[in-house]
Amino acid sequence: MPRKGRRSEAAKKRWRTLEQEDLHSSQPDVAKPRTSPPTAQAWTPTQSPEKKMSRLLDSPDQVVCQEEPRRPLTSPVSRRGTGRRHRVLKWPFSPVTFRSHKLVLPAEVPEKRFVLLVGDSHLRAIAEGFVSMPEGNISFGFLATPGASADELRREVLGAVLPRTPEVVCLLAPGNNLEARRTVQQSGADFEGLLLAVGNLCPNVVVVDFPPRLTVEEDLQELLRQEYHRVAARRNVRYLSTVEHFPRSSLDLWSRDGVHLSDDPGMKVLAQLLWAASYTQLELSALNRVVYSSGGNLFT
Repeated sequence: MPRKGRRSEAAKKRWRTLEQEDLHSSQPDVAKPRTSPPTAQAWTPTQSPEKKMSRLLDSPDQVVCQEEPRRPLTSPVSRRGTGRRHRVLKWPFSPVTFRSHKLVLPAEVPEKRFVLLVGDSHLRAIAEGFVSMPEGNISFGFLATPGASADELRREVLGAVLPRTPEVVCLLAPGNNLEARRTVQQSGADFEGLLLAVGNLCPNVVVVDFPPRLTVEEDLQELLRQEYHRVAARRNVRYLSTVEHFPRSSLDLWSRDGVHLSDDPGMKVLAQLLWAASYTQLELSALNRVVYSSGGNLFT
């Protein structure tokens, strides 16, 4: 009997190998040891859409990378106003704080009651005449220091010289303490010093809360408001809220920087609140002959 050749034995092995590969190829793909596909996830607003992801999943050699999560609408980085603000005018610098500062006093009118508004850059549009206060029997003056914190406003008030005593001082709470590198407790102490200084100008004082900012977290603003309110309550000074009049969804209330109010409608809303706070304080003092009353919310 002839011997089997080595070449025939090698050919048989190759055929058996090919048959086994054909058998495996006829089975479903899931039986093959492959890398498991990425787990499908439901799309959320912070993820890229499924259609965009499918283009990457079609190519297994590519690394799947999700888009950077989009910041929520309430993020201070993404919130900017859409309103218009006038181009600010140059003011003289104060030797007290070395900030822009202006004291505007109205002409004396016997039939009108004199009210002094004290605050920061939110009063600039009114002091410069771009926004008018509502008409009535009140004559308004302005002491404004853009960018000033509570302590800087206190120093400006102490250095102010008024030819006559106002019947009411309406203080716009300083929102610049949000960025003054002061703790909430330190800001509260500075605010109390400001109230004492304003009381030297006139014992009849009312405080209007600072307008909200789109560039600062809401929780931080609320903490500062609560601290200001507690301090005002200890001093028996009325502290009036404004936050409900400036909904963050109405971006036209703010200028593009997200800090200052737009001339229209933002500053017009603030002017009405300042006028209403001054008027009611005058009425309360006339009716009750009491300088201070418990803290309350005029606008609720």
